[in-house]
Amino acid sequence: MLVSGFTHQTAKYVESPILFMIPYYGIRGYLQIQNKQVVEHRASMIMFASCFYYFGTTRLVLMAMNAVHSGPWAKYTGLGDWREWSTEDVHDCFGIAIAIAFPITFGIAAYNAYLSPQAMVNIDKMARAKAD
Repeated sequence: MLVSGFTHQTAKYVESPILFMIPYYGIRGYLQIQNKQVVEHRASMIMFASCFYYFGTTRLVLMAMNAVHSGPWAKYTGLGDWREWSTEDVHDCFGIAIAIAFPITFGIAAYNAYLSPQAMVNIDKMARAKAD
């Protein structure tokens, strides 16, 4: 999506949900804060922010892949040394970076939004408030 005309299937299908997640979590968070649902708003804003962090994470993964594919250990990687790559190998590298960055970014975001100890404390407080 960020690269105009990029035809790699991984890029096409992994980045597409983000286009829907940005307005979904943005509108959802806005409505939650309007209704004073602070705990839910916090989780929505974590997920909303992760949609934008994802693009930076992709670039960081590409930097790490560059280091792996330019050192003496490049011959042990699937694509080999980057100086010997064809155009298709470059597309594969970008697709692999996208496929790695997506679960890293949204896995950490989901953990912080819904599963972390702080999130559990907030969810518990919310459940007690609803019970009262």
